[in-house]
Amino acid sequence: MRAPVVAWPGFDYWPGMAVLPILLHPDPRLRRKCQPVSAIDSTICKLADDMVETMYAAPGIGLAAPQVGRSVRLFVMDRTQEDDETPTAEVLINPELVRVSETLSTHEEGCLSIPEHFEEVTRPAEARVRYTALDGSVRECDFDGVQAICVQHEIDHLNGRLFIDYLSAIKRSIITRKMRKLKRSGKGPGSVKGSRDGSGEKGNAGGRGRGGKALTERANDAGGKGRTRSEKSMAGRRGGARPGPD
Repeated sequence: MRAPVVAWPGFDYWPGMAVLPILLHPDPRLRRKCQPVSAIDSTICKLADDMVETMYAAPGIGLAAPQVGRSVRLFVMDRTQEDDETPTAEVLINPELVRVSETLSTHEEGCLSIPEHFEEVTRPAEARVRYTALDGSVRECDFDGVQAICVQHEIDHLNGRLFIDYLSAIKRSIITRKMRKLKRSGKGPGSVKGSRDGSGEKGNAGGRGRGGKALTERANDAGGKGRTRSEKSMAGRRGGARPGPD
């Protein structure tokens, strides 16, 4: 059961979080370069909450705003490293790659917007990302392993790029043709239920089975003053292990 949502002064009230439908490739909205977030207001906070809920419901460990039809530079990810850890969600706003390693790593990747398709992709094994958190603070963080693949995969989404763009033209064409057929058939997922987005692991950028997690963040109102958010349990599970990123 979700924890009750508290209306914060200066914010509109919303009665809980929502699981959003995820766009499926090919969709022109997935190919647009997203615009920077100019203000962390109630709309952005609500979007972040809904995306976390959607990510865990998928299940996945990463989800970018354009995948739910919002062309803004924001993605969410689960920072949990081990199977027995409690899932911890993080919101990255206006993320940018500061540095990537020369060492490369190959993982089997997938995407919630391209369900049931997984292919090996080679990317830098480590990445440093600068981003803005929901409290308005600018942070830098180093990522390695699956998380490094995840953040690169999600930043690609914000630039209108999909993991299949790293494949040969023939493979890309085959996957796109199958996705068009799936969409025409009307049998594709109407929501994230049953979809998997994977960094080699099932789920967005990968995934391992987990329970829900309460997300505590600080959000800025229109005046820029941070306010503590009420904790809200994140329902949903991430899929079983599979080598690869989001």
